[in-house]
Amino acid sequence: GAIVAAVWSLLRGRPAVGVANAWRQCSGEGRVGAPVRDLHVHFLAMAIEDLPHADIWNAFFAGAPSGSYSAWVHCKYPEKCQDNFAKSGSTAFTIVPAVFSEWCTDLLSPMLQLLRCALAQQVFPPGAPAKFVFISDLTLPLKPLSVIRAELGKHPFASDFCIFPSHEWFPLQTDNTTWRITASQWSVLAKEDAETMVNVFPQPSPDNAVQVPKVENTSWDDFEVSHCIDEGAVFSALFGLFHTDKRATTANPYPGIGPVLFNSIDGIEQGCCRTWGFQMGHVSPEVDRQIVAHWEQTSQLGFVLKELIADSESDIRAPVTNWNEILYVVDKLGSAGLRALRQSSFLVGRKFAAKSSFPGFAEVMFAE
Repeated sequence: GAIVAAVWSLLRGRPAVGVANAWRQCSGEGRVGAPVRDLHVHFLAMAIEDLPHADIWNAFFAGAPSGSYSAWVHCKYPEKCQDNFAKSGSTAFTIVPAVFSEWCTDLLSPMLQLLRCALAQQVFPPGAPAKFVFISDLTLPLKPLSVIRAELGKHPFASDFCIFPSHEWFPLQTDNTTWRITASQWSVLAKEDAETMVNVFPQPSPDNAVQVPKVENTSWDDFEVSHCIDEGAVFSALFGLFHTDKRATTANPYPGIGPVLFNSIDGIEQGCCRTWGFQMGHVSPEVDRQIVAHWEQTSQLGFVLKELIADSESDIRAPVTNWNEILYVVDKLGSAGLRALRQSSFLVGRKFAAKSSFPGFAEVMFAE
């Protein structure tokens, strides 16, 4: 209770993200649109030199209806990706031309390049609705493609962002009532927002980081930035800034997103989180345990994590990185862990260790 609230108010590392079903999440409020059955899903992967688990991805796409999906990958080292794909039998993903890519400094350029290539593809029938799902190299699908298409097709014109708690937003340096909302880079964009993103940002280049455009006459450097560019620039570029004082309790309207409140605790559960993955700032072993225990009791993200940890056949570790974060990594999955992931509301999940194999994964996750 109190200690968790105090930690969240002080913690400047990334929050744990991935909560589902709070604040009317995933309801597509304001830009719903009638459900569609012919949704085209673009999977947009960001990798360094490989996409592990080719067998799982190949099984995921096997038998998919023609025109139902596209899969793209940006590789920091595309030649290595080509070699590794040939060795692993990875056939689903098309490698896009490489642009500037550096962790935290600029992962926006690969995101923009993936969107540009995907939007340039002719989708049949012309004008069919589409969604654009950003994933990492250590992400795996947790549902059959048919289920993912149906879920994302419920609100074809709404994007999904997993929004960080408000104490992680970027305040304007000269005004404590204006903020850039921060959100996980593992978002899902509706076509309208994908088109806006490539039109608003400059075309990415191989040699230089992308420049973040002004929003409401404010530049990127006008804000107190504490996170990576891909977490702080996208939402505001699409939907504008958040204007409020710290006492505000009313939600600012964002079309297709739903209510977004300025509240550093409740704000953890805002937005629509499609990716399961647990990361948090490291404080101390005791405080870390209390934060995890809080999440296990209050969110589906934590519930799934608890199930994985409790499964004696599963193996999940929580290394502390050089930038003082805890990033949970799944090394092994038992039957209970597989069921917990499959039965959750999340469509994809990360991080699944690159050098691990996951027997039974495709059989459980992709069963209709």
